[in-house]
Amino acid sequence: MDQLTDIFDGLKDRELAYVRARSLTDTDADAFRAISLSRATFYRWPRARRDDLNARAARLKANRALAAESELLDALRDAARSVIDLLASDRDYVRLQAARDILNRFLRPGPPDPGAGGPAEIIFNIVREEAADRQPNLLDDPYDPLDPART
Repeated sequence: MDQLTDIFDGLKDRELAYVRARSLTDTDADAFRAISLSRATFYRWPRARRDDLNARAARLKANRALAAESELLDALRDAARSVIDLLASDRDYVRLQAARDILNRFLRPGPPDPGAGGPAEIIFNIVREEAADRQPNLLDDPYDPLDPART
């Protein structure tokens, strides 16, 4: 919260409105139009002040992006745990689909690389840690229905 206080510290009402609008838009013009600030008024502000307001807006936008990323990572952990929990289902087809989903995410060629960091690493670590606590499942069954030796 201190970061937001720093961003908004010392701003007048119009400047605060501009910073908020600018953090949500792509251009200065879009921002000053969004808050019904005239072009003339905006450009009467000294260049250094406009630059400072735009820098504050960029920091606000970055803070929003970090907060959103954090929420998505939390949701990703919950989603991964939900799929892992399905491995313990009483229904074979549910366990099989959960196993396929996990395997498809990690055995397909190319990214994501579990060692590369990011969401793939989070899922990989959750799967690895929680798989150690699981009872045997379909992945542990050596039975292969297509194996000619088993017919």
